[in-house]
Amino acid sequence: MDLGPVVRALNTHGILPVVSTDELATDVHNRAKALSKKDAAFKYRKRPRPVSVDFNYGISIRPVDVLRELGVATTFFTRNPFTEAARLWAHTRYCGTLETNHQGLLILSQDAEDVVFHHKTAQSEQLGIGFALLIAKKVLNDWYPDFEFQVVDADVALSAGFIETIGRIQQDHRTKMRPDYFLVGHRTGKEGSAMVVVLECKGTHKTRHFATGQLAKASIQVETVPIGNQTPRAIMVATLLEQSGITAFVLDPPGIDDLWSGDDEQLDDLLAQQPENLALTPRLPSAEEFRARQDLLAETEDYIEPLLQPAPKLTKEVSELVEPPPAGLPEIFPIPERRRSWFLQVLARSAATSTLLYAGDAANARSYATQQRGLSVEQKAIGQQSLFDDEAGAEQAIDAGTAWSSFRLNKDLAFEGTRYTIPVPGRQFLEVCRGVERNVYAQLEQGHIGGYWRQAKIFWERWSGWTPTTSTNDAVSLGRDGTALTVRIIDS
Repeated sequence: MDLGPVVRALNTHGILPVVSTDELATDVHNRAKALSKKDAAFKYRKRPRPVSVDFNYGISIRPVDVLRELGVATTFFTRNPFTEAARLWAHTRYCGTLETNHQGLLILSQDAEDVVFHHKTAQSEQLGIGFALLIAKKVLNDWYPDFEFQVVDADVALSAGFIETIGRIQQDHRTKMRPDYFLVGHRTGKEGSAMVVVLECKGTHKTRHFATGQLAKASIQVETVPIGNQTPRAIMVATLLEQSGITAFVLDPPGIDDLWSGDDEQLDDLLAQQPENLALTPRLPSAEEFRARQDLLAETEDYIEPLLQPAPKLTKEVSELVEPPPAGLPEIFPIPERRRSWFLQVLARSAATSTLLYAGDAANARSYATQQRGLSVEQKAIGQQSLFDDEAGAEQAIDAGTAWSSFRLNKDLAFEGTRYTIPVPGRQFLEVCRGVERNVYAQLEQGHIGGYWRQAKIFWERWSGWTPTTSTNDAVSLGRDGTALTVRIIDS
């Protein structure tokens, strides 16, 4: 059996149609309004709008890029001895899932279409993450061409970072309304700046109507992490996966995008500091916050009735006039205005940790992670998590089962990371390498996050247009964050 076509399919560009229109935004808004009659959580949401990017010709995407984005995004903070195998699985399980048709459109393969329902659910969720990240970064690079963006798992940043008492997402309606990811953006130089954008990823094998409902729920999730008195800018993506073609639906709820500003020296000083542990806790929206959200929604109701009656005239104290918000609202996790710099520190360190863990280097990743080591019985009871329980246990987790290896894509392009070979039919092996470019890795290894950001930009400017010429059976994906994924078939 020749598996070369599978790898070549990973490396083949396909067109992904993207829908982002006023009609879609109106459909999602009306769907959320209808759902709010039965579920109060939908009363606390953002009004979405189309993305101001030209998608007339869709986006050109290679499946190998989807796998790399998925691998980086799902590099979880865990000490499980099977962690490395799970990370490898994220790359290999979808190798034969995506292909292009005779029209050049990206589609699901027949094998992907034939999986049973419960596997399709996992498949759509996972691939939805990869597609959403590629689309979001395309949008952000169009909006902010001098910024670079890194993905940070929102729950990891909130619950495994430097925040006490946040707790894990439980099977509870309120806590499940947190967003999926933060995209932390940075511009280095004399006029440096940093921002954060919230990303919510959805995926489905069902219908456009179902995807619309997913985006309606996303309009709640992107509202639940305010910074000061405002919420960050957000991107919501729902990917509809079909054998006849794959389509992405994208909307852009408005919000603030600035987080921090300063030059490289100030950035280095800030990111060199260990963020303090803060006791920030999630809570339900106050009556005033709920009323303000309703007023913002009502301002856009030019064709449907307002959600609430006009506010009464102020003849009493405001606190006496505002009715208690309904039960069932989502929990929000407010970041205080004065903690903007601290939040950047947490996001930057979370991104650095994920990048090193993606490469397989848990030892250096540990230096960027939470200060928390062991947890008390009381802390465990409220759901706090720790990346490493103790020094000895952490070191054992670092070395067990890893396949640390340097690898090169040419004489000048070297990476530090992991290499795995997996037997496949036909007496061949599937070789998967993932890692971080050597100069980029050196900055992370030395603890220089600001230097890491600058070196990653240098890497991308030099190598973004490079493609391998040694073999047609090599699929290679390079990321703007310095990460790489290679997949190829080798003979035994």
